[in-house]
Amino acid sequence: MNGILGPAPALPLPATDPQYVTGGVRLQVPDEIAQTTDIATAALQQEGFVVTTGTVDSRAPAGTVVGENPLGVGVAGQTITLVSSSGHLPPPPPPPRATARP
Repeated sequence: MNGILGPAPALPLPATDPQYVTGGVRLQVPDEIAQTTDIATAALQQEGFVVTTGTVDSRAPAGTVVGENPLGVGVAGQTITLVSSSGHLPPPPPPPRATARP
């Protein structure tokens, strides 16, 4: 049987990034919950992290960080996700309607 690539020569893999071999520089991830998204993003970037953001409906003031992942210890260059409040909650669904029983 021939392999999927047939007669194509095997190519060597690139060298492994040392960060994945040694674990990289471990950094404490600052707790930015309750900060504004802009302040939290700047603080995390200053510590060497990459930041992504998302929004969730919450009673907290709009633009306030209500979630952060991961917390604790991270590696330099790691992506930290901040979740900010939209500042409002959607209205609750209406109660179920009663149905007649036979």
